[in-house]
Amino acid sequence: MPEQRPMSLFDTNKWTIGVNNKLYWDGKPVVTEDKIVLQKSLNVAVYLTAASTAVYALVEVLKFLGYGAR
Repeated sequence: MPEQRPMSLFDTNKWTIGVNNKLYWDGKPVVTEDKIVLQKSLNVAVYLTAASTAVYALVEVLKFLGYGAR
């Protein structure tokens, strides 16, 4: 992890905006968004987990309402 130090009022002149409307600190671009790309198998696992959770919740709601109870 890089060394950190408190920012003073004199450091505010290091902020700049380029002609492309991107933010820069001391001449270096500031990353304001990062995209996360997952493997396809992990995406499938996430969707299956979400679907099974939704089905489980539906079954529990139906049980609560008295459907399926004998």
